[in-house]
Amino acid sequence: MSSTASVVMARSAWKDAWPVAVLLDPAEAIQWLAHVQDYHAAMPEDADQRLAWERAHPAGTDAKLASSFDLQTILLADPPALLGYANARALAHFQGRQATSVDVVREQETLWRSRSRDGDPVAVYLKT
Repeated sequence: MSSTASVVMARSAWKDAWPVAVLLDPAEAIQWLAHVQDYHAAMPEDADQRLAWERAHPAGTDAKLASSFDLQTILLADPPALLGYANARALAHFQGRQATSVDVVREQETLWRSRSRDGDPVAVYLKT
């Protein structure tokens, strides 16, 4: 049995295209792509603000080099297995190298104090 994943790709005239996110839900991938495009379009002119903008870029600091973002669909040989859920805020800190680990729990509500503070639970998959 095969399934697909959506890969958000960053494109630049100065660098080969590179993946910035892989999502299993196509609707979530389209939503995340729109978020990245909106964020990228709002690049500030001020140098100090631009540095903060680069550090907080949802597609990572290298995304400052991108001229555009798009989606590619890839075929997965084996569907991934759900490992559990991570707190969105904690996962962002981990991905941004501001933390060295992130907790993954089986129940979505275990670590969440509020969705407005922590974001929606993020599914974490393990490729089997």
